[in-house]
Amino acid sequence: MVEEQSRLAPQIIENIHRKAVDPVEEARALRRLIDEFNLSQGEVGKRIGRSKSAVNQSLRALTLPADILTEA
Repeated sequence: MVEEQSRLAPQIIENIHRKAVDPVEEARALRRLIDEFNLSQGEVGKRIGRSKSAVNQSLRALTLPADILTEA
């Protein structure tokens, strides 16, 4: 499991850096990093080159109603 996580985290981070990732997809990837790798918002921010505040703002997209998330 640790090996899988070692490979998965860089892949998720690489996907976040792609320009084709929409904001909801990005927020889901950030949430996955936080949940699966027990990272704080600040730690995720450091790994992707953004502030803790920017990570927090991205994650707020996930609080939108499900129908809006589906459309996005």
